[in-house]
Amino acid sequence: MSPRSARRLRLFILLDFILCGFAAVFLVPMPYGPTLGLFLVVFGLWVSRFIYFRLVPRPQRPPFPPHETGGDA
Repeated sequence: MSPRSARRLRLFILLDFILCGFAAVFLVPMPYGPTLGLFLVVFGLWVSRFIYFRLVPRPQRPPFPPHETGGDA
């Protein structure tokens, strides 16, 4: 999958969780609504990031250069 398609999928997943979170804030009774809404938004952030990095793996970083010893040269 191309990075552009993966970003679009991440955006749609995140928007779904945000809309569900807002609905929970307004439709669920007071002590549980804001807590559930916040949980849904944070969980949506995590799930969308997890799916994005599963679809588009991170590029490999080059190995670090060897350390120079500054002692007995």
